[in-house]
Amino acid sequence: MNNNKILTVCIAALFSTMTSFATANDIGVTEKLFSHLFNKNLKQNLFQAKDLPWMAGSYSIVISRRGDANISSAQKNMTIAVPLQINIVGNINQDLGFAKVALDCKSQFDNTGELQLTPSFAEGEVHFGSELTLPIPFVEADCGNMRFPITEFLKKLVEHNKPGWEQQINETLGKQFNSEKAQTTSS
Repeated sequence: MNNNKILTVCIAALFSTMTSFATANDIGVTEKLFSHLFNKNLKQNLFQAKDLPWMAGSYSIVISRRGDANISSAQKNMTIAVPLQINIVGNINQDLGFAKVALDCKSQFDNTGELQLTPSFAEGEVHFGSELTLPIPFVEADCGNMRFPITEFLKKLVEHNKPGWEQQINETLGKQFNSEKAQTTSS
C-alpha cells in the first residue's frame, strides 16, 4: 500500500474511532497515532510556484513545513495546525518613463497554517468540508537598499487562492477515501 493510501486509511480509522468512542483516552491515542503517521508522510515542501506576475514583475513562492503538525479533534471535525516557513523571491521591472526600476526582492517569514476538516458520511461515501486559515503577519520585502510592506499583497494572494485550495483538498481527500472504499469492496 502506498503512503497516500496508508494516510487515507488512518484518517478513516481516526474518524471511525472518534465517532465510536467517547472517552478522552481513546481519542487521545487515536490522535497520537494519526499525528505520527501524518507527520511521517507530510512532505517538507508543501507548495511551490514560480514566475507568477506581481507589481510589474514576477515572484516565486515556496511554503515549507518547519516542524511537526499538531492535530486535535472533536466529535465532528479535526484540526491540523502546521508550522510553516514562507519564502518569496521576486523582481520589479518597470519603466516609469523618466527612469527604469529594476529591483530583486526577497522575504521570508514563519507562520502557522491551520486546516479544519469536517467529514460527512452518506450512502457509503465520505465527503469533506475544509476550512483553511493562514493569518498573515506584517511582512516586508527586502529589495537591497529598499524595504516595503507586502502584507496586503499576501492577504489578497491567500484570499484569492483559498477557495481553490480548499476545493482541491476536499476533492483529493474525497477521491482517496472513496476510491479506497471502492477498491476494498471490489477485492
